[in-house]
Amino acid sequence: MPGPAVAWLTQAATPKHPKRPYQALWGVIQGANYEDLRRQTSQLLGAMPFDGFGIGGALEKSRLGEIIRWVNEELPVDKPKHLLGISEPDDIFTAIANGVDTFDCVSPRASVETAPFTLTRAEKTSLTLPIAAISNPCSKIATATPARTTAAPTCTTSVNPAKSWA
Repeated sequence: MPGPAVAWLTQAATPKHPKRPYQALWGVIQGANYEDLRRQTSQLLGAMPFDGFGIGGALEKSRLGEIIRWVNEELPVDKPKHLLGISEPDDIFTAIANGVDTFDCVSPRASVETAPFTLTRAEKTSLTLPIAAISNPCSKIATATPARTTAAPTCTTSVNPAKSWA
């Protein structure tokens, strides 16, 4: 890793304001799909006094578990790891299986804005119904899935999903 980046990281990892309330500081691991960069960065940041670590950067979805494993093999086991920006529910299971403790994702927000729902996991299919075109989402879902004999849990509550995530 270049000298200026290491100097900056060292400075950033040192608390500066002893009079302010303590706030956790996390280092973010980058390195795309390159094992050597991921491991090198993980070793460097893992030796610094960060409270936890974010795993970020562009990576191939098909290699998600492998890349997380590289990082977690180098980071301290007693500190939390956070996966930045996962995209699909299956990614959550891959992340957990490979040692990630927490994650964030835009999908829940995007789902609420576009009102998709998955028919079944086996079908790997989803149908998107724009909220603007739906006056009563539950009646549209019932029409779209005539084989369904019971109301979906979201259709039995008065919660407006578009406002729940806002």
